[in-house]
Amino acid sequence: MHSQNLKLRRLLSKRASVLELKHLPVQNAVGMKSESEAEAEYAVHDVQMPEYLTPKTLDGETFDFNVIKTKAQPDYANLDTFHRAVCPIMLLAQCFAVMPLRNVRQANPRRIRFAVRSLQMLCTLTFLIASSILSLSTLKHLLKIGVNAKNFVGLIFFGCVQVACVLFIVLAHRWPRLIRFWTRTELPFTQIPYDIPKRNLSQRVQLSAIIIIALSLGEHAFYLISAVLSFKRRIEICSPKHNTTAVVSFENYIKQNYDYVFQILPYSPFIGAYILLVNVTCTFIWNYMDLFIMMISKGIAYRFEQITARISKLELEESVPESTFLEIREHYVNMCELLENVDDHLSGIILLSSMNNLYFVCFQLLNIFNQLRWPINYIYFWYSLLYLVGRTAFVFLTAATINDESKGALGVLRRVSSRAWCVEIERLIFQMSTQTVALSGMKFYFLTRRLLFGMAGTIVTYELVLLQFDEPNRAKGLTSFTLRLIRHTAVSMSCRALSLSRQSHFNMPQSETFHRAVSKVLFISQIFALFPVSNVGARHVQDLRYRWLSARTFYSGLILALNLCEFGTVLNYVNNVAITFHNSSLLSLFVVCLLEHIFFWRLAISWPKIMSSWQRVDELFLKVPYRYYNEYKMKWRINVVFSFVMISALVEHFLLLIISFHLSDLERTQCKINESFFESIYKWERPHLFMILPYHAWLLPLFEWLNLTIAYPRSFTDCFIMFVGIGLAKRFHQLHSRIAAVHLKAMPAIFWTEVRQHYLELKRLVRLVNAAIAPLVLLAFGNNMFFICFQLFNSFSNIGVDFIVVLAFWYSLTFAVLRTMLTIFIASSINVFEKKISTALRDVPSRSWSIEVQRFSEQLGNDMTALSGEGFFFIRRQLFLAMATTIITYELMISDVINKGAIRQRTSYCKDN
Repeated sequence: MHSQNLKLRRLLSKRASVLELKHLPVQNAVGMKSESEAEAEYAVHDVQMPEYLTPKTLDGETFDFNVIKTKAQPDYANLDTFHRAVCPIMLLAQCFAVMPLRNVRQANPRRIRFAVRSLQMLCTLTFLIASSILSLSTLKHLLKIGVNAKNFVGLIFFGCVQVACVLFIVLAHRWPRLIRFWTRTELPFTQIPYDIPKRNLSQRVQLSAIIIIALSLGEHAFYLISAVLSFKRRIEICSPKHNTTAVVSFENYIKQNYDYVFQILPYSPFIGAYILLVNVTCTFIWNYMDLFIMMISKGIAYRFEQITARISKLELEESVPESTFLEIREHYVNMCELLENVDDHLSGIILLSSMNNLYFVCFQLLNIFNQLRWPINYIYFWYSLLYLVGRTAFVFLTAATINDESKGALGVLRRVSSRAWCVEIERLIFQMSTQTVALSGMKFYFLTRRLLFGMAGTIVTYELVLLQFDEPNRAKGLTSFTLRLIRHTAVSMSCRALSLSRQSHFNMPQSETFHRAVSKVLFISQIFALFPVSNVGARHVQDLRYRWLSARTFYSGLILALNLCEFGTVLNYVNNVAITFHNSSLLSLFVVCLLEHIFFWRLAISWPKIMSSWQRVDELFLKVPYRYYNEYKMKWRINVVFSFVMISALVEHFLLLIISFHLSDLERTQCKINESFFESIYKWERPHLFMILPYHAWLLPLFEWLNLTIAYPRSFTDCFIMFVGIGLAKRFHQLHSRIAAVHLKAMPAIFWTEVRQHYLELKRLVRLVNAAIAPLVLLAFGNNMFFICFQLFNSFSNIGVDFIVVLAFWYSLTFAVLRTMLTIFIASSINVFEKKISTALRDVPSRSWSIEVQRFSEQLGNDMTALSGEGFFFIRRQLFLAMATTIITYELMISDVINKGAIRQRTSYCKDN
């Protein structure tokens, strides 16, 4: 009996292997020699020869063929499709250089084309060039008069519009394929049994567009009226007072309101008309961003509403066949796939729109207590403010209806009687309740109703702080008779699955293991006294050792002891001179880097055990079929990240050294100190040591090397977190690719059993690695936040007059921000690929659904897989915006409290001596 069961298991496993092999990449199956390899090659070759291929016939032999009538094309002109709903609005947008597409008026979406050589594209490029001139003139004017919160808005406006125009060009390039996919997906919803609501899709989309365009036209009209009347009143009052003969004319109006443009261009009536035309076009694009998001949201939410309506009708029926719920679930899954496809193309525009709305709402609210001169100014200001707030809320609420409608049928499904209950209902409930079906801003956040309240809270917080900053300006009142328009002129509107019994497998090159991928970079880190593991460059994981009695351990201990001694002198120095916000950065640098040394040492002790567990997981994914899914190049990514980050860190370090050399030499020459150049450097860089240890020639290179070892972990810790993220993300990517390869195919339960087991192995590895590196993650992100806040705080003060000082400051700040963003983006890939696996399980056919697939789906839906900082936060894409919000909030608060004069650069170096 046991032998019969074993034979049955082997037979099922072999059948699963053949099924999966049919979906493997054919080109990678070349060169198989063994018996098992030959079987795999035959299976793959069989896929290459389609069953419908007509065989060769003997002379005189003929075949009869049945003529199959081609299915008639739908009559798109009479269907309620999204393309028909938006084509009039898109045609209008093309008049303002947006979405350069051809054949937009055609009802058939197959005829839409994107062409670089077209009149539409020429119009768009012309606008980009014309608006760039206004942007450059605004920038030049700001650099001349100085930047503040009020005059910076014009540059933000132009920059936002130009970025939006570029994003719409990218979207237009992808739009023909996207709209064809959209139309194919929504065709079933235009037929019975789906009902058309009272207001169809075209009416909903076009009504929203008409309202937004009408309100924006009203806002722009009020702006022009306010600007013209204010200009006219100023001429009437100022001319007699100053004994001038200025008259109200188009030329004077343009020169008065757009004076910054004429710093680059000469005045002419043509230039004046050009300025107004570009201004109007920028205004339209500024509003069209939000309008486009609304139209997309209404188009997708409309289909989810139809699904909800169809399910609600079934509630009254006593018996509903399972095939009905199967069809509904498939349509629901298709709409989710459409949403993900749209989100991939639109998320950049959504992110830009959200940032734009947040900034301009804060800016308008900042001016709410300003005194204005005439009633028309008040009318325009309040209309503009209410319109901007209303438009922002309308965008979020419209986009949030997608999430609302996608879950609208949950209540009905949960009330289904036991007689009608089936697996398809259970799967549909699970998908509706566990997945976030919503548009997003680059996956950093999702447009749901809760986000609107979060954004409102953020605006209130920023506004309270900004009002404190603007208190002196508001107290001044109207000090001069100057046209005080609320908005700058620019802001016009505002295999083991192959065979469980098969023992032979094809090993990938050992360089594809995580151990081999990081061995070289870990060896480099040992030069800087980190990671004292023996045989770190060994080919086999079994050779890794941690030895307390080894040269690496002794070297790391010596460097750590010397750095601790120097830290003691820093504490003594700070205690003598009193701690300030400025010298606190030196303390934090030593504390963080010393802790990173200690945590890396702690990690080195357990590294051989961790790598043994990692190697066992790697071995699972180095076999067929995973070996075919090797698009995610782990070693290449690790080397690129390490090279970019560490070379950038080296440049930063050399810039700081140059500053030290330069400033110490200035002090020596200005004060006429009789000491050597190197002695002055030693005294300048290490005043905490100079009081205890006098200068000697051999001390300077020693302490410069110690400086490198104390600074190296600051950047390498972020690198190491990225290495771990890349190594784990590769395996999740392979797992997702394996599941995606059998898309909509019926696979046996044994396939899903093995895939789920491999997923659990990956989960265990993530927990093991996360427990080991969590202190490093917490320390790295805390240090990055502090350093960025510190540098941003310094940006409000006088950085200095020396070019090299200014260059080093902005380079250091930019590098810290980019390094932090890159760390979040790469480390969050683990969570991203896990979500893709969860999405892929939606497409499992009903005939292939089993308890294993259900367990797999529940584990993916209930457990979050991501690296964390001791459980205080998880590295996901949403962490980026959370950190940005925290940094900006704290920055605004501390910059009002701490004396900025204390951190200004010294220009004379002898006053304090």
